[in-house]
Amino acid sequence: MYHGTKTQRGRRILKNQKMEYSRGDGEWLGDGIYLYKDRIYAYRWITIQYKNKHSGDPVLKDLLEEYMILDVEVFYDYERTFSLLNPEHRMEFLKAKEACKRKAGFSERLRAYNYTDGVILNIMLRIWGIAKTMIW
Repeated sequence: MYHGTKTQRGRRILKNQKMEYSRGDGEWLGDGIYLYKDRIYAYRWITIQYKNKHSGDPVLKDLLEEYMILDVEVFYDYERTFSLLNPEHRMEFLKAKEACKRKAGFSERLRAYNYTDGVILNIMLRIWGIAKTMIW
């Protein structure tokens, strides 16, 4: 699989031979390590990141100075995988999202909170302890 990242972080990953988690409520699918099956999607991701910080389309040389794509060999236990492509898992996710929104209705502070998919998945993983591997 492939992982797009800033060059400095990528060099650290290569040196330590250990992936680094992305964390925070702004992460698309919650805390974790984001990998793509196809290199083109990792390239697309670093291009989007570059464009968010610079004006205009990137020159390949500049893009590859700031970002890199790592080839990653992945082993995981399929039985411990949570996939939003699985209809049963998707239903569990939607129930959790609805429960969070319903409970937020009791608190003015929580009512204003943005419950993104990543936030809901973090709640499911941290509080409810489901799955360690997630596949979209």
